[in-house]
Amino acid sequence: ARPPTGLPNRHRRSAVASIDPPTVAQYTGKFAEAEQFYRKAIDLIRQLYGNPADEDELLDGDYQSLLRYMAVGVLLPQGRTLEAEVLVRQALLSALKQRGRYAPQTAWVLNGFATVLAAQGRFDEAERIVRATIDIYQRLGQGRDSDSLVWAEAKLGAVLTNAGRGREGLAVFEELDHALKS
Repeated sequence: ARPPTGLPNRHRRSAVASIDPPTVAQYTGKFAEAEQFYRKAIDLIRQLYGNPADEDELLDGDYQSLLRYMAVGVLLPQGRTLEAEVLVRQALLSALKQRGRYAPQTAWVLNGFATVLAAQGRFDEAERIVRATIDIYQRLGQGRDSDSLVWAEAKLGAVLTNAGRGREGLAVFEELDHALKS
């Protein structure tokens, strides 16, 4: 995990130490354990920097968004989609406040938001969010073969397919396949 840039050195080690164990726990299927580590890291940051209203001014918002986004990755496998939505909405608000709409960090969090919406079966909303993500990456000049844009377009294909619009989803995958081959 990348150390948070907004923290003084003496606090970075504590925050990073709170991230490495949940990463291991998450990738070994221990989602509840990983969640507790992520929540502990978020609480540590709040203790160090004051109340939530001051967080975005005092803390590197990207790091806080990262923590919340990672927490989403452990809540969804536990079927806790509403809690995951709350966290990803918080991350999105933080990303928008810190970076604005047309920023890679915002697109990254939007992609997570689409994942949560799709997990809830809200495919129309997920489609709109994924299309907004793709628009951001394109406006930022991401090439057709960039990892970020490829993942977003693949997510669009999956959302369309899961929404019962298999032909549209297949068309997205075929277009993506053609773009990657050229």
